[in-house]
Amino acid sequence: MRTPMVLGGWIAAASLLAGGCGGNAGGGETADPQVARPAGTVEGTVRQTGSPPAVQTRLETEDGSVRVVGALAAEVGRVIGAVVRVRGPLGSEAGERTIEARDYQIVSVDGRSPRVGEIVPADDGGLALRGRDGTLTPLRDAPERLRGAIGAWAWVVPSQDGGVARYGILRDP
Repeated sequence: MRTPMVLGGWIAAASLLAGGCGGNAGGGETADPQVARPAGTVEGTVRQTGSPPAVQTRLETEDGSVRVVGALAAEVGRVIGAVVRVRGPLGSEAGERTIEARDYQIVSVDGRSPRVGEIVPADDGGLALRGRDGTLTPLRDAPERLRGAIGAWAWVVPSQDGGVARYGILRDP
């Protein structure tokens, strides 16, 4: 796995070379403190540290820990112990590496590849999981919690007989 690299200094230098040092004659404008952060991908095992309300979601990688931040951090935090690939801007806060989750993929749960999608009613009266691509996966003998979660975004590891071996809700309906 490749180690994420933060290129903030290079981006700042490039912006100066591209005309960032021009400014106006009055000199009243200051540089934007938000420097564009390079996009990257980090894959690791999901862990959480801290206690509410200061819970932090982290990816434990071969190279150490990366804190997951942003709007999707809570979803990533709902698959503790799973291997997840997160994509988004890389950064650093308070001396620790971060990634702002813009997208993520659950690679494995207990070594098995899950299906991810929205829980929807199936034509046969049961449930199905509708993936991002629109593919429907029937959920035979779905647990009661899934029956009450129509519209939720979830992950499911199918059993050998096509039932639901493991599951989790990523985003409530």
